Amino acid sequence: MPWAIANHVWEGLFAVLGLGSKTLGWMVQVGVGLYLLGNGNRLAWNSSRKWESVDEFYRVQRRWAVAGILVAIGSLILVGLFFAGVAASQGNRFYLGDEPGGLEEWLRRITPSSTQ
Repeated sequence: MPWAIANHVWEGLFAVLGLGSKTLGWMVQVGVGLYLLGNGNRLAWNSSRKWESVDEFYRVQRRWAVAGILVAIGSLILVGLFFAGVAASQGNRFYLGDEPGGLEEWLRRITPSSTQ
């Protein structure tokens, strides 16, 4: 969305429409993102923003692309760290139904006993 505002590409603001809905929200945002992925440079060049030269336009868009890649990588790292922290805090505990118990206890309960 910052790219859309900076480049006067107001179509990019349609991604905001998806923020209010859990079901359709991500679909709207992915759809707008894919549309901008395919048409973003053309929309930015034809927008009301005035560019000094073609070289300036490409330089600015290249910087936005690098920033987007860095944000995506950083987001993936943060999500990975979050899930690693959740997994580490759970230790060897698994919650099956309403009963907390260890994996070994659960396996013991579902495995047929050989001493019958």
